Amino acid sequence: MRSLVVVGLLGILCLMNNQGVHAHQGAGFGVKGEGASLEFDPTVIPAKQMHGFVQMKEHCVKCHTQERIVRCLQNCYAKGLDYDKVLREIIGKKLRLAGAGLDKEDGRTILEFLLTMYRVEVKAHDKLK
Repeated sequence: MRSLVVVGLLGILCLMNNQGVHAHQGAGFGVKGEGASLEFDPTVIPAKQMHGFVQMKEHCVKCHTQERIVRCLQNCYAKGLDYDKVLREIIGKKLRLAGAGLDKEDGRTILEFLLTMYRVEVKAHDKLK
């Protein structure tokens, strides 16, 4: 059953990462780089969210590249998805998986960091309108 949950989560992330609109790829959107080097830009991360960035790198980047996480964020915005709901589902499932190495506190810290970065994404798009 756990294998099915993991496969399902990976499938959702793959679909989200491969079918979105990638209209932007660089600085000014809370990220830097392009292609496989796309990652969160530490210079725009609010100081109170740096712990979440570190936790994301410790837990999430074991299995997912930063590019994949950034693309998920961008695709949720492009598709009008509720990023908060998507993140809560993903992190909630990770918390329930044995061996995920993610406790509730770290999960909340990572969730708040990613939601903050999503707000940076939304603000950057709003400025372009």
